[in-house]
Amino acid sequence: MVSLLRPLLVRASHRQNLVISALPCTNETLDDAAAALSHAARSVPQDNENEAVRELFFALYAALLSCAGHVGSGSDALVEFVDTRLHKAAELLRLAKVWLTPSVIAEVEGVIGTIKAALSALNVQVSPKGKALLDLLAEDGHAGRPIAVVTRSEGRREELAQWLQTHGSKVPVYRVHELPMDQDFDELVLVAWPSARRFDRLVRSYSSEKLTVLAYAFERMWLKDYQHAYVRSALPRLTQARKRSLVGLSSPSHENDANVATETTEAPSPFDLPEERFLLRRKSNNTELIADESNDDQVDAYYVDFTGPTFAYITEGHELPLVNDFITDQAKAPGSVPYRSIEDLVPGDYVLFRESGDTDIIRFIAEDMVGAEAYRRLRAMATRWKTAVRSLGTDPKAVWEKLRVFGFSKQLFTVRNWLGNERMIGPKFPDDLRLIARAAESTQLSADLPEIERAIDEIKSYHIRAGFKLTSLLLKELPKRVEVLAEGETELDLGFGRVWIVRVEEVDETSSRCGRQVANRLLWDDAASSKGQD
Repeated sequence: MVSLLRPLLVRASHRQNLVISALPCTNETLDDAAAALSHAARSVPQDNENEAVRELFFALYAALLSCAGHVGSGSDALVEFVDTRLHKAAELLRLAKVWLTPSVIAEVEGVIGTIKAALSALNVQVSPKGKALLDLLAEDGHAGRPIAVVTRSEGRREELAQWLQTHGSKVPVYRVHELPMDQDFDELVLVAWPSARRFDRLVRSYSSEKLTVLAYAFERMWLKDYQHAYVRSALPRLTQARKRSLVGLSSPSHENDANVATETTEAPSPFDLPEERFLLRRKSNNTELIADESNDDQVDAYYVDFTGPTFAYITEGHELPLVNDFITDQAKAPGSVPYRSIEDLVPGDYVLFRESGDTDIIRFIAEDMVGAEAYRRLRAMATRWKTAVRSLGTDPKAVWEKLRVFGFSKQLFTVRNWLGNERMIGPKFPDDLRLIARAAESTQLSADLPEIERAIDEIKSYHIRAGFKLTSLLLKELPKRVEVLAEGETELDLGFGRVWIVRVEEVDETSSRCGRQVANRLLWDDAASSKGQD
Protein backbone atom coordinates (compact mmCIF):
# COMPACT_ATOMS: atom_id res chain seq x y z
CA MET A 1 0.00 0.00 0.00
CA VAL A 2 2.83 2.40 0.87
CA SER A 3 4.46 1.77 -2.52
CA LEU A 4 1.19 2.53 -4.29
CA LEU A 5 0.75 5.79 -2.39
CA ARG A 6 4.36 6.91 -2.75
CA PRO A 7 3.93 8.77 -6.11
CA LEU A 8 0.93 10.62 -4.70
CA LEU A 9 2.81 11.53 -1.51
CA VAL A 10 5.88 12.67 -3.46
CA ARG A 11 3.79 14.96 -5.64
CA ALA A 12 1.94 16.32 -2.63
CA SER A 13 5.32 17.12 -1.07
CA HIS A 14 6.50 18.79 -4.28
CA ARG A 15 3.34 20.86 -4.38
CA GLN A 16 3.82 22.02 -0.81
CA ASN A 17 7.52 22.85 -1.23
CA LEU A 18 7.43 24.14 -4.79
CA VAL A 19 9.84 26.94 -5.66
CA ILE A 20 9.81 28.54 -9.11
CA SER A 21 12.79 30.71 -9.97
CA ALA A 22 14.60 32.32 -12.89
CA LEU A 23 18.29 32.07 -13.70
CA PRO A 24 18.99 35.46 -15.35
CA CYS A 25 20.67 35.53 -18.75
CA THR A 26 21.59 38.60 -20.77
CA ASN A 27 21.06 39.50 -24.42
CA GLU A 28 20.12 43.14 -24.67
CA THR A 29 19.34 43.03 -28.40
CA LEU A 30 16.89 40.17 -27.96
CA ASP A 31 15.31 41.92 -24.98
CA ASP A 32 14.89 45.07 -27.08
CA ALA A 33 13.17 43.03 -29.81
CA ALA A 34 10.90 41.36 -27.22
CA ALA A 35 9.95 44.69 -25.62
CA ALA A 36 9.01 46.22 -28.98
CA LEU A 37 7.15 43.10 -30.06
CA SER A 38 5.19 42.95 -26.81
CA HIS A 39 4.28 46.61 -27.13
CA ALA A 40 3.05 46.02 -30.67
CA ALA A 41 1.11 42.91 -29.61
CA ARG A 42 -0.58 44.80 -26.79
CA SER A 43 -1.61 47.45 -29.34
CA VAL A 44 -3.62 44.88 -31.31
CA PRO A 45 -7.20 44.79 -29.94
CA GLN A 46 -8.31 41.47 -28.48
CA ASP A 47 -11.23 41.41 -30.91
CA ASN A 48 -8.99 41.75 -33.97
CA GLU A 49 -9.54 38.35 -35.58
CA ASN A 50 -7.84 39.07 -38.89
CA GLU A 51 -5.85 35.95 -39.70
CA ALA A 52 -2.97 37.82 -41.34
CA VAL A 53 -2.45 39.80 -38.13
CA ARG A 54 -2.56 36.68 -35.98
CA GLU A 55 -0.16 34.77 -38.22
CA LEU A 56 2.18 37.77 -38.35
CA PHE A 57 2.62 37.83 -34.59
CA PHE A 58 2.83 34.03 -34.38
CA ALA A 59 5.70 34.12 -36.86
CA LEU A 60 7.52 36.89 -34.96
CA TYR A 61 7.12 35.19 -31.58
CA ALA A 62 8.27 31.88 -33.09
CA ALA A 63 11.45 33.60 -34.29
CA LEU A 64 11.95 35.38 -30.95
CA LEU A 65 11.49 32.26 -28.83
CA SER A 66 13.69 30.16 -31.09
CA CYS A 67 16.46 32.67 -30.45
CA ALA A 68 15.63 32.64 -26.75
CA GLY A 69 15.99 28.84 -26.58
CA HIS A 70 19.32 28.70 -28.41
CA VAL A 71 22.19 27.34 -26.30
CA GLY A 72 24.96 27.09 -28.89
CA SER A 73 26.35 25.34 -31.97
CA GLY A 74 23.94 23.91 -34.52
CA SER A 75 23.50 27.57 -35.49
CA ASP A 76 22.85 26.83 -39.16
CA ALA A 77 19.49 25.27 -38.26
CA LEU A 78 18.61 28.23 -36.05
CA VAL A 79 19.53 30.76 -38.74
CA GLU A 80 17.51 28.90 -41.38
CA PHE A 81 14.43 28.64 -39.13
CA VAL A 82 14.51 32.25 -37.94
CA ASP A 83 15.23 33.64 -41.42
CA THR A 84 12.26 31.68 -42.78
CA ARG A 85 9.98 32.99 -40.04
CA LEU A 86 11.13 36.59 -40.53
CA HIS A 87 10.64 36.33 -44.30
CA LYS A 88 7.14 35.00 -43.65
CA ALA A 89 6.50 37.84 -41.20
CA ALA A 90 7.50 40.43 -43.82
CA GLU A 91 4.99 38.91 -46.28
CA LEU A 92 2.26 38.82 -43.64
CA LEU A 93 2.94 42.41 -42.61
CA ARG A 94 2.18 43.48 -46.18
CA LEU A 95 -1.18 41.66 -45.99
CA ALA A 96 -1.97 42.91 -42.49
CA LYS A 97 -1.15 46.60 -42.94
CA VAL A 98 -4.77 47.60 -43.49
CA TRP A 99 -5.59 46.18 -40.03
CA LEU A 100 -2.72 47.88 -38.17
CA THR A 101 -1.92 51.46 -37.20
CA PRO A 102 1.11 53.18 -38.79
CA SER A 103 2.93 53.14 -35.43
CA VAL A 104 2.45 49.37 -35.03
CA ILE A 105 3.60 48.78 -38.61
CA ALA A 106 6.77 50.77 -37.96
CA GLU A 107 7.31 48.93 -34.69
CA VAL A 108 6.96 45.52 -36.36
CA GLU A 109 9.39 46.51 -39.11
CA GLY A 110 11.86 47.48 -36.40
CA VAL A 111 11.30 44.16 -34.59
CA ILE A 112 12.21 42.20 -37.72
CA GLY A 113 15.50 44.07 -38.00
CA THR A 114 16.26 43.74 -34.29
CA ILE A 115 15.67 39.98 -34.26
CA LYS A 116 18.05 39.67 -37.22
CA ALA A 117 20.69 41.53 -35.21
CA ALA A 118 20.08 39.32 -32.16
CA LEU A 119 20.35 36.22 -34.35
CA SER A 120 23.76 37.34 -35.56
CA ALA A 121 24.94 37.81 -31.97
CA LEU A 122 23.69 34.35 -31.00
CA ASN A 123 25.52 32.58 -33.83
CA VAL A 124 28.27 31.37 -31.49
CA GLN A 125 29.48 28.08 -30.00
CA VAL A 126 27.97 28.84 -26.57
CA SER A 127 25.18 31.39 -26.11
CA PRO A 128 24.49 33.21 -22.81
CA LYS A 129 21.86 30.56 -22.00
CA GLY A 130 24.23 27.78 -23.00
CA LYS A 131 26.84 29.07 -20.55
CA ALA A 132 24.27 29.45 -17.78
CA LEU A 133 23.01 25.90 -18.38
CA LEU A 134 26.48 24.35 -18.35
CA ASP A 135 27.44 26.29 -15.20
CA LEU A 136 24.25 25.14 -13.46
CA LEU A 137 24.79 21.49 -14.37
CA ALA A 138 28.42 21.67 -13.27
CA GLU A 139 27.59 22.84 -9.73
CA ASP A 140 28.78 20.43 -7.06
CA GLY A 141 25.36 20.55 -5.44
CA HIS A 142 23.87 18.77 -8.44
CA ALA A 143 26.33 15.89 -8.50
CA GLY A 144 24.39 12.63 -8.59
CA ARG A 145 21.01 14.30 -8.19
CA PRO A 146 18.09 13.57 -10.55
CA ILE A 147 17.91 16.70 -12.67
CA ALA A 148 16.37 17.08 -16.12
CA VAL A 149 16.40 19.73 -18.83
CA VAL A 150 13.12 20.71 -20.48
CA THR A 151 12.86 22.34 -23.91
CA ARG A 152 9.88 24.12 -25.45
CA SER A 153 10.87 23.03 -28.95
CA GLU A 154 9.62 19.64 -30.03
CA GLY A 155 12.00 19.64 -32.99
CA ARG A 156 15.28 20.33 -31.19
CA ARG A 157 15.26 18.01 -28.22
CA GLU A 158 17.79 15.64 -29.76
CA GLU A 159 19.93 18.54 -30.90
CA LEU A 160 20.00 19.89 -27.33
CA ALA A 161 20.78 16.45 -25.86
CA GLN A 162 23.70 16.00 -28.28
CA TRP A 163 25.00 19.49 -27.52
CA LEU A 164 24.98 18.72 -23.80
CA GLN A 165 26.81 15.44 -24.37
CA THR A 166 29.55 17.19 -26.33
CA HIS A 167 30.01 19.39 -23.26
CA GLY A 168 30.21 16.44 -20.89
CA SER A 169 26.64 16.36 -19.58
CA LYS A 170 24.32 13.36 -19.92
CA VAL A 171 21.25 14.73 -18.16
CA PRO A 172 17.96 13.69 -19.81
CA VAL A 173 16.21 16.21 -22.04
CA TYR A 174 12.42 16.23 -22.32
CA ARG A 175 9.84 18.23 -24.17
CA VAL A 176 7.27 19.99 -22.00
CA HIS A 177 4.66 17.23 -22.41
CA GLU A 178 7.10 14.33 -22.17
CA LEU A 179 8.05 14.11 -18.50
CA PRO A 180 7.59 10.51 -17.31
CA MET A 181 4.73 10.26 -14.84
CA ASP A 182 6.47 7.58 -12.77
CA GLN A 183 9.58 9.65 -12.01
CA ASP A 184 10.26 12.66 -9.84
CA PHE A 185 13.19 15.07 -10.08
CA ASP A 186 15.06 17.23 -7.65
CA GLU A 187 15.12 20.00 -10.24
CA LEU A 188 13.74 20.74 -13.70
CA VAL A 189 15.62 23.30 -15.79
CA LEU A 190 13.66 24.94 -18.61
CA VAL A 191 15.77 26.36 -21.42
CA ALA A 192 13.14 28.92 -22.45
CA TRP A 193 9.63 30.11 -21.58
CA PRO A 194 7.20 27.59 -23.14
CA SER A 195 3.97 29.70 -22.92
CA ALA A 196 1.81 30.10 -19.83
CA ARG A 197 -0.48 27.19 -20.68
CA ARG A 198 2.36 24.73 -21.18
CA PHE A 199 4.25 26.00 -18.16
CA ASP A 200 1.14 25.77 -16.01
CA ARG A 201 0.63 22.16 -17.10
CA LEU A 202 4.27 21.39 -16.24
CA VAL A 203 4.00 23.08 -12.85
CA ARG A 204 0.84 21.17 -11.92
CA SER A 205 2.41 17.83 -12.77
CA TYR A 206 4.47 18.41 -9.57
CA SER A 207 7.30 16.26 -10.90
CA SER A 208 9.78 18.38 -8.95
CA GLU A 209 9.74 20.86 -6.10
CA LYS A 210 12.18 23.11 -7.93
CA LEU A 211 11.60 24.63 -11.37
CA THR A 212 14.35 26.84 -12.79
CA VAL A 213 13.86 28.82 -15.99
CA LEU A 214 16.87 30.14 -17.92
CA ALA A 215 15.41 33.52 -18.72
CA TYR A 216 16.23 36.69 -20.57
CA ALA A 217 14.65 39.86 -19.17
CA PHE A 218 11.37 39.51 -21.11
CA GLU A 219 10.99 35.89 -20.02
CA ARG A 220 11.59 36.88 -16.41
CA MET A 221 8.74 39.36 -16.73
CA TRP A 222 6.38 36.63 -17.95
CA LEU A 223 7.59 34.24 -15.25
CA LYS A 224 7.09 36.83 -12.51
CA ASP A 225 3.50 37.43 -13.60
CA TYR A 226 2.89 33.70 -13.64
CA GLN A 227 4.36 33.25 -10.15
CA HIS A 228 2.04 35.85 -8.66
CA ALA A 229 -1.01 34.39 -10.43
CA TYR A 230 -0.09 30.88 -9.30
CA VAL A 231 0.25 31.99 -5.69
CA ARG A 232 -3.12 33.76 -5.80
CA SER A 233 -5.08 30.97 -7.42
CA ALA A 234 -3.45 27.56 -6.98
CA LEU A 235 -2.39 27.57 -3.35
CA PRO A 236 -5.08 29.34 -1.31
CA ARG A 237 -3.84 27.92 2.00
CA LEU A 238 -0.21 28.85 1.49
CA THR A 239 1.46 30.74 4.32
CA GLN A 240 2.88 34.20 3.73
CA ALA A 241 6.40 32.83 4.18
CA ARG A 242 5.87 30.15 1.53
CA LYS A 243 4.38 32.70 -0.86
CA ARG A 244 7.43 34.92 -0.40
CA SER A 245 9.68 31.94 -1.04
CA LEU A 246 7.81 30.95 -4.18
CA VAL A 247 8.15 34.37 -5.79
CA GLY A 248 11.76 34.72 -4.70
CA LEU A 249 11.31 37.24 -1.87
CA SER A 250 13.19 37.12 1.42
CA SER A 251 11.51 35.93 4.62
CA PRO A 252 9.88 38.54 6.86
CA SER A 253 11.72 39.82 9.92
CA HIS A 254 8.81 38.84 12.16
CA GLU A 255 8.15 35.11 12.50
CA ASN A 256 4.41 35.24 13.18
CA ASP A 257 3.60 35.69 9.49
CA ALA A 258 5.20 32.32 8.70
CA ASN A 259 2.29 30.47 10.28
CA VAL A 260 -0.56 32.55 8.91
CA ALA A 261 -2.36 30.99 5.95
CA THR A 262 -4.32 33.32 3.71
CA GLU A 263 -7.68 32.53 2.13
CA THR A 264 -8.78 33.31 -1.41
CA THR A 265 -11.79 32.26 -3.44
CA GLU A 266 -10.16 32.80 -6.84
CA ALA A 267 -10.36 29.85 -9.21
CA PRO A 268 -7.06 28.41 -10.44
CA SER A 269 -6.08 29.95 -13.77
CA PRO A 270 -2.83 30.99 -15.45
CA PHE A 271 -2.18 34.64 -16.11
CA ASP A 272 -3.29 36.19 -19.36
CA LEU A 273 -0.85 38.65 -20.91
CA PRO A 274 -2.07 40.06 -24.24
CA GLU A 275 0.95 38.62 -26.07
CA GLU A 276 0.27 35.11 -24.73
CA ARG A 277 -2.30 34.59 -27.48
CA PHE A 278 0.57 34.70 -29.98
CA LEU A 279 2.98 32.25 -28.31
CA LEU A 280 1.62 28.84 -29.31
CA ARG A 281 0.55 28.79 -32.93
CA ARG A 282 3.74 28.94 -34.96
CA LYS A 283 3.06 26.85 -38.02
CA SER A 284 1.43 27.93 -41.25
CA ASN A 285 0.84 26.30 -44.59
CA ASN A 286 0.27 29.09 -47.10
CA THR A 287 -2.09 31.96 -47.79
CA GLU A 288 -5.03 29.53 -47.98
CA LEU A 289 -5.04 29.59 -44.18
CA ILE A 290 -5.34 33.35 -44.04
CA ALA A 291 -8.99 34.29 -43.83
CA ASP A 292 -10.12 36.13 -46.95
CA GLU A 293 -12.90 38.42 -45.84
CA SER A 294 -14.43 38.31 -49.34
CA ASN A 295 -14.53 34.52 -49.39
CA ASP A 296 -17.60 32.87 -47.86
CA ASP A 297 -16.04 29.39 -48.03
CA GLN A 298 -14.68 29.62 -44.49
CA VAL A 299 -15.33 27.44 -41.43
CA ASP A 300 -14.69 27.69 -37.71
CA ALA A 301 -12.00 25.20 -36.66
CA TYR A 302 -9.59 24.56 -33.81
CA TYR A 303 -5.87 24.70 -34.50
CA VAL A 304 -4.07 21.51 -33.38
CA ASP A 305 -0.28 21.49 -33.18
CA PHE A 306 1.45 18.15 -33.67
CA THR A 307 5.02 17.10 -32.89
CA GLY A 308 7.30 18.02 -35.77
CA PRO A 309 6.26 20.12 -38.77
CA THR A 310 2.61 19.01 -38.94
CA PHE A 311 -0.58 20.66 -37.76
CA ALA A 312 -4.29 20.71 -38.56
CA TYR A 313 -7.48 22.76 -38.28
CA ILE A 314 -10.19 20.46 -36.89
CA THR A 315 -13.87 21.40 -36.98
CA GLU A 316 -16.24 20.75 -34.11
CA GLY A 317 -17.85 17.34 -34.48
CA HIS A 318 -15.03 15.89 -36.58
CA GLU A 319 -13.49 12.83 -34.95
CA LEU A 320 -9.99 11.42 -35.39
CA PRO A 321 -8.90 7.78 -35.05
CA LEU A 322 -7.02 7.41 -31.74
CA VAL A 323 -4.13 4.92 -31.77
CA ASN A 324 -2.70 5.41 -28.27
CA ASP A 325 -3.24 1.77 -27.32
CA PHE A 326 -1.30 0.58 -30.34
CA ILE A 327 1.66 2.72 -29.26
CA THR A 328 1.60 1.61 -25.61
CA ASP A 329 0.98 -2.05 -26.50
CA GLN A 330 -2.42 -2.01 -24.78
CA ALA A 331 -4.16 -3.21 -27.93
CA LYS A 332 -3.61 -6.96 -28.01
CA ALA A 333 -5.99 -8.07 -30.75
CA PRO A 334 -7.78 -6.64 -33.80
CA GLY A 335 -11.05 -4.87 -33.12
CA SER A 336 -12.44 -1.36 -33.44
CA VAL A 337 -10.41 1.83 -33.47
CA PRO A 338 -11.64 4.41 -30.93
CA TYR A 339 -12.32 7.93 -32.16
CA ARG A 340 -11.85 11.22 -30.31
CA SER A 341 -13.39 14.60 -31.12
CA ILE A 342 -11.58 17.91 -30.87
CA GLU A 343 -12.93 18.78 -27.41
CA ASP A 344 -11.50 15.54 -26.00
CA LEU A 345 -8.05 15.60 -27.63
CA VAL A 346 -5.21 16.08 -25.14
CA PRO A 347 -1.45 16.58 -25.53
CA GLY A 348 0.26 13.22 -25.96
CA ASP A 349 -2.57 11.60 -27.95
CA TYR A 350 -1.58 9.80 -31.15
CA VAL A 351 -4.06 10.20 -34.01
CA LEU A 352 -4.25 8.96 -37.56
CA PHE A 353 -4.80 10.86 -40.82
CA ARG A 354 -5.30 9.62 -44.34
CA GLU A 355 -2.67 10.53 -46.90
CA SER A 356 -4.92 13.21 -48.36
CA GLY A 357 -8.42 14.48 -47.83
CA ASP A 358 -10.56 14.43 -44.72
CA THR A 359 -12.46 11.20 -45.45
CA ASP A 360 -12.67 8.90 -42.44
CA ILE A 361 -10.14 6.06 -42.68
CA ILE A 362 -12.75 3.40 -41.83
CA ARG A 363 -15.01 4.70 -44.60
CA PHE A 364 -12.05 4.66 -46.98
CA ILE A 365 -11.32 0.98 -46.20
CA ALA A 366 -15.00 0.12 -46.52
CA GLU A 367 -15.11 1.83 -49.92
CA ASP A 368 -12.10 -0.25 -50.92
CA MET A 369 -14.02 -3.40 -49.97
CA VAL A 370 -17.34 -2.76 -51.71
CA GLY A 371 -16.38 -0.20 -54.37
CA ALA A 372 -16.60 3.58 -54.02
CA GLU A 373 -19.80 4.04 -56.07
CA ALA A 374 -21.66 1.14 -54.42
CA TYR A 375 -20.65 2.44 -50.98
CA ARG A 376 -21.80 5.96 -51.88
CA ARG A 377 -25.27 4.72 -52.88
CA LEU A 378 -25.54 2.55 -49.79
CA ARG A 379 -24.51 5.37 -47.46
CA ALA A 380 -26.88 7.83 -49.14
CA MET A 381 -29.75 5.50 -48.35
CA ALA A 382 -28.55 4.73 -44.81
CA THR A 383 -28.24 8.40 -43.84
CA ARG A 384 -31.51 9.73 -45.31
CA TRP A 385 -32.87 10.05 -41.77
CA LYS A 386 -30.29 12.81 -41.12
CA THR A 387 -32.01 15.05 -43.68
CA ALA A 388 -35.25 14.61 -41.76
CA VAL A 389 -33.58 15.48 -38.44
CA ARG A 390 -32.00 18.60 -39.92
CA SER A 391 -35.36 19.66 -41.32
CA LEU A 392 -36.43 20.09 -37.69
CA GLY A 393 -33.69 22.67 -37.12
CA THR A 394 -29.96 23.12 -36.56
CA ASP A 395 -30.04 23.86 -32.84
CA PRO A 396 -29.79 20.56 -30.89
CA LYS A 397 -31.95 21.77 -28.02
CA ALA A 398 -34.71 23.02 -30.31
CA VAL A 399 -34.72 19.71 -32.22
CA TRP A 400 -34.68 17.76 -28.95
CA GLU A 401 -37.73 19.64 -27.69
CA LYS A 402 -39.64 18.97 -30.94
CA LEU A 403 -38.82 15.26 -30.70
CA ARG A 404 -39.97 15.10 -27.07
CA VAL A 405 -43.47 16.05 -28.21
CA PHE A 406 -43.55 12.70 -30.05
CA GLY A 407 -42.35 10.73 -27.02
CA PHE A 408 -38.57 10.98 -27.42
CA SER A 409 -37.06 10.17 -23.98
CA LYS A 410 -33.31 10.23 -24.60
CA GLN A 411 -30.88 12.93 -23.51
CA LEU A 412 -29.99 16.11 -25.39
CA PHE A 413 -26.53 14.63 -26.07
CA THR A 414 -28.12 12.04 -28.39
CA VAL A 415 -29.63 14.72 -30.62
CA ARG A 416 -26.40 16.71 -30.57
CA ASN A 417 -24.60 13.57 -31.73
CA TRP A 418 -27.13 13.01 -34.52
CA LEU A 419 -26.59 16.54 -35.83
CA GLY A 420 -22.85 16.87 -35.34
CA ASN A 421 -21.24 13.44 -35.62
CA GLU A 422 -20.14 13.04 -39.22
CA ARG A 423 -19.35 9.34 -38.71
CA MET A 424 -22.77 8.33 -37.40
CA ILE A 425 -24.59 6.03 -39.82
CA GLY A 426 -27.84 5.46 -37.94
CA PRO A 427 -29.49 5.76 -34.52
CA LYS A 428 -28.83 2.96 -32.08
CA PHE A 429 -32.48 1.95 -31.89
CA PRO A 430 -34.76 1.45 -34.96
CA ASP A 431 -37.72 2.98 -33.09
CA ASP A 432 -35.89 6.32 -33.19
CA LEU A 433 -36.10 6.26 -37.01
CA ARG A 434 -39.88 5.94 -36.84
CA LEU A 435 -40.11 8.74 -34.30
CA ILE A 436 -37.97 11.01 -36.53
CA ALA A 437 -40.20 10.27 -39.52
CA ARG A 438 -43.32 11.23 -37.51
CA ALA A 439 -41.74 14.41 -36.13
CA ALA A 440 -40.56 15.47 -39.60
CA GLU A 441 -43.96 14.52 -41.09
CA SER A 442 -42.15 12.61 -43.82
CA THR A 443 -44.32 9.89 -45.33
CA GLN A 444 -41.58 9.01 -47.81
CA LEU A 445 -39.10 8.39 -44.98
CA SER A 446 -41.68 6.20 -43.23
CA ALA A 447 -42.23 4.18 -46.40
CA ASP A 448 -38.49 3.69 -46.97
CA LEU A 449 -37.65 2.70 -43.38
CA PRO A 450 -37.17 -1.05 -44.10
CA GLU A 451 -34.69 -0.27 -46.89
CA ILE A 452 -32.95 2.36 -44.75
CA GLU A 453 -32.57 -0.09 -41.86
CA ARG A 454 -31.06 -2.72 -44.19
CA ALA A 455 -28.60 -0.13 -45.54
CA ILE A 456 -27.62 0.92 -42.02
CA ASP A 457 -26.97 -2.69 -41.00
CA GLU A 458 -24.92 -3.34 -44.15
CA ILE A 459 -22.82 -0.19 -43.73
CA LYS A 460 -22.15 -1.04 -40.07
CA SER A 461 -21.09 -4.53 -41.10
CA TYR A 462 -18.59 -3.12 -43.60
CA HIS A 463 -17.30 -0.72 -40.96
CA ILE A 464 -16.77 -3.53 -38.45
CA ARG A 465 -14.78 -5.48 -41.03
CA ALA A 466 -12.82 -2.33 -41.91
CA GLY A 467 -12.03 -1.78 -38.22
CA PHE A 468 -10.64 -5.28 -37.89
CA LYS A 469 -8.56 -4.82 -41.03
CA LEU A 470 -7.17 -1.48 -39.85
CA THR A 471 -6.30 -2.67 -36.36
CA SER A 472 -4.66 -5.83 -37.72
CA LEU A 473 -2.44 -3.68 -39.92
CA LEU A 474 -1.65 -1.26 -37.06
CA LEU A 475 -0.73 -4.14 -34.75
CA LYS A 476 1.61 -5.40 -37.43
CA GLU A 477 3.22 -2.10 -38.43
CA LEU A 478 3.33 0.20 -35.38
CA PRO A 479 5.65 -1.91 -33.16
CA LYS A 480 8.33 -1.38 -35.82
CA ARG A 481 8.02 2.41 -35.45
CA VAL A 482 7.89 2.93 -31.68
CA GLU A 483 11.32 4.59 -31.59
CA VAL A 484 10.40 7.30 -34.09
CA LEU A 485 6.74 7.92 -33.31
CA ALA A 486 7.47 10.55 -30.63
CA GLU A 487 9.78 12.56 -32.90
CA GLY A 488 7.31 13.65 -35.56
CA GLU A 489 4.87 12.45 -38.18
CA THR A 490 5.23 8.76 -39.08
CA GLU A 491 4.15 7.41 -42.44
CA LEU A 492 2.61 3.95 -42.77
CA ASP A 493 1.75 2.07 -45.95
CA LEU A 494 -1.24 -0.11 -45.05
CA GLY A 495 -1.58 -1.66 -48.48
CA PHE A 496 -4.58 0.37 -49.65
CA GLY A 497 -2.86 3.73 -49.24
CA ARG A 498 -0.65 5.80 -46.96
CA VAL A 499 -1.62 7.09 -43.54
CA TRP A 500 0.18 9.31 -41.07
CA ILE A 501 0.44 8.92 -37.30
CA VAL A 502 1.01 12.21 -35.44
CA ARG A 503 1.34 13.17 -31.77
CA VAL A 504 -0.74 16.03 -30.32
CA GLU A 505 1.33 18.83 -28.79
CA GLU A 506 -1.28 21.55 -28.22
CA VAL A 507 -4.92 22.32 -28.96
CA ASP A 508 -6.22 25.88 -29.19
CA GLU A 509 -8.95 26.63 -26.67
CA THR A 510 -10.88 28.80 -29.11
CA SER A 511 -11.73 28.36 -32.77
CA SER A 512 -10.57 30.53 -35.66
CA ARG A 513 -11.50 30.85 -39.32
CA CYS A 514 -9.81 28.82 -42.03
CA GLY A 515 -10.50 27.77 -45.59
CA ARG A 516 -12.90 24.85 -45.87
CA GLN A 517 -10.48 23.14 -48.25
CA VAL A 518 -7.81 22.79 -45.55
CA ALA A 519 -10.05 21.85 -42.60
CA ASN A 520 -9.68 18.36 -41.09
CA ARG A 521 -6.57 17.58 -43.14
CA LEU A 522 -3.00 17.01 -42.03
CA LEU A 523 -0.91 20.01 -43.04
CA TRP A 524 2.84 20.61 -43.16
CA ASP A 525 4.59 23.76 -42.00
CA ASP A 526 5.69 25.78 -45.02
CA ALA A 527 9.15 26.04 -43.45
CA ALA A 528 9.46 22.26 -43.60
CA SER A 529 9.23 19.58 -46.25
CA SER A 530 6.05 19.55 -48.30
CA LYS A 531 5.80 15.78 -48.27
CA GLY A 532 2.36 14.36 -47.79
CA GLN A 533 0.57 17.33 -49.25
CA ASP A 534 -1.48 17.37 -52.45
